Amino acid sequence: MSREVVLVCEDALGMAVLRRLIAHARPQLDVRLPIVTGSNTTLFANMPKYVRASQQGVPHIVLTDLDRNDCAPGLIERLAVTSIPGQMIFRVAVREVESWILADRSGIAGMTGLPLAKLPIEPDLIEDPKQYLLNLVRRCKKSRLKRDVLPEVGSTASKGIFYNDRFGTFARTEWNVDAAAKRSPSLNKALLRLGSF
Repeated sequence: MSREVVLVCEDALGMAVLRRLIAHARPQLDVRLPIVTGSNTTLFANMPKYVRASQQGVPHIVLTDLDRNDCAPGLIERLAVTSIPGQMIFRVAVREVESWILADRSGIAGMTGLPLAKLPIEPDLIEDPKQYLLNLVRRCKKSRLKRDVLPEVGSTASKGIFYNDRFGTFARTEWNVDAAAKRSPSLNKALLRLGSF
């Protein structure tokens, strides 16, 4: 029997990753409403609303990045959320959802054409996983991938216009969740929590 849930993420890549995790660990969950907030500021501002809805019987799964915060419990405390209801999952990617993507070393090696030796062993320890991923693409020889995900020369953008599309497609179709979970403790915790939801 399916169970309806609301998904909340900061961006399109986070949503692609979360949908893939659900398909992998809890395929019986039926995504009723995907909410992409556009920023962690908006997500955090709306957390009380998501908590109330979960308390009232509308299950929510919320995914955000740790970014520069010290730890997930500290982030929750900062959100002024006294407790997470049983009908809600609140997960924090350490430090960004890109670290979860990078944790599938073989998959990223295949996508970029780079040798495994160039890929991180412990992606959760990377200070800026998005920049790390972009730097990997800069070193690869795949011109189409570079054109899609890197910002144009002279642009003030932090990434290319097809960044979320390319890595979102990777997350949906090629990402090896089990292999990634072995390298990323924060992803493994998210999978375990999702599996019991």
